[in-house]
Amino acid sequence: MDGYLCYHHNPIIMVTFKKGDIVRFIPEYQDGEEEFDYILIEDPDGGRVKVAPVNSGMSLPPIQVVKTEWLQK
Repeated sequence: MDGYLCYHHNPIIMVTFKKGDIVRFIPEYQDGEEEFDYILIEDPDGGRVKVAPVNSGMSLPPIQVVKTEWLQK
């Protein structure tokens, strides 16, 4: 599979995500005052994907499983 099509809240907009993409959370799903860029560490599966922050400054950044509909490129 080349990527994963995600229908955001507007069904006309289709976004394809794949391993290695840099993404951000859409504003309504941001957690905290500071927003990070995230890297997809695997291809999406079933509308979910593992992400890790790339600009957090942490030596071991946390990995999260999130819904692809929460993300934007």
